[in-house]
Amino acid sequence: MMHFVSHLAPAASGLEGLAGDERAYWFIFQDDKLLVRQTGDRVLVPVISGPPELGLNVMHTVFLGHVEEDGKQTECYAAEVDVSAPLPDGMTFEGKRAPLVTQDHHFSASGLQSYSNCPAQYKFSNVLRVPSRATTYFQLGSVVHEVIERLTTQEREGTPPTKDRAYEMLEHFWSSAAYASKQKEAEDKIQAQQMLETYLAWNERNENEIIGAEMKFAFTLNGRSVTGFIDRVERTPVGEYVVLDYKTGYTTESRNSIKQNIQMNVYALAVLDKFGTLPHRASLYYVKHDKMVDYIPTQDLVEEQKTRLSEMIDNVVLERFPGMPSFQTCRSCSYQALCEEKEHTRS
Repeated sequence: MMHFVSHLAPAASGLEGLAGDERAYWFIFQDDKLLVRQTGDRVLVPVISGPPELGLNVMHTVFLGHVEEDGKQTECYAAEVDVSAPLPDGMTFEGKRAPLVTQDHHFSASGLQSYSNCPAQYKFSNVLRVPSRATTYFQLGSVVHEVIERLTTQEREGTPPTKDRAYEMLEHFWSSAAYASKQKEAEDKIQAQQMLETYLAWNERNENEIIGAEMKFAFTLNGRSVTGFIDRVERTPVGEYVVLDYKTGYTTESRNSIKQNIQMNVYALAVLDKFGTLPHRASLYYVKHDKMVDYIPTQDLVEEQKTRLSEMIDNVVLERFPGMPSFQTCRSCSYQALCEEKEHTRS
């Protein structure tokens, strides 16, 4: 029985082809057609050392994984050739390739931000769903964010947040196993406690009513579903809506740059869809520095960003995934082994 196992990268041979007598399954596409060999009533993909064996030069190659059959492993690759590529003897390009982006493909603020950063990265992560590198390290910011979210939810349900309750939650989510140094752990825990105290002091001064904690939303844009969760939605004493997203890192947005922020504009559209009006403001609260960066979403600003988001969705549906290599994007990307457009480090 044949069994397929997906992988992030080939074990040894890489994308340059196989050595010696090794053979692999090659799914070679020309536009929307697949290269096959017709044998009686069977249609077969080529099992070869690589496209050069068929006299083909490929434009793109992706490692898919391997097939296990009778104790033997055979690697699998996908490749694309130009429309002018010659047809190998005894073979033909037939059929239509199933679309990568199906009708049920939905979008999120983080996904659209990923596409904005690098469409190729979006393809690997959100379309092909190639597993990313596992990260087992403890993230201080994530734990603080989790505690604040729980405190917000409990407050909305009628339980006021307290320092004791915040510290108790912090202990619950804390991971000492992630630290090699007790001194470093102690320093980080003090920093986490300080952020929680900053949040509690800010929350005490806040007169707005919490009407949503981790508020789920879904709305349609260009015929596609955009979904997600908002950390906190408030109603002011005069009945206006306020969106808040907690950030535990350093300040990365300004009053001007936040107008282009994909997350804030998606949240503004979500509130418009749910409540019939734009929020009075959508803000990033940087807990570490007790700093609020506000976005005042006007109809014109949101329409401009809505057009931008619609264009991104159109490009995803049309399967336009060019690489946008840069040092900042590529150095933290999990898909460098697969990407032919990555930025190469200069020696």
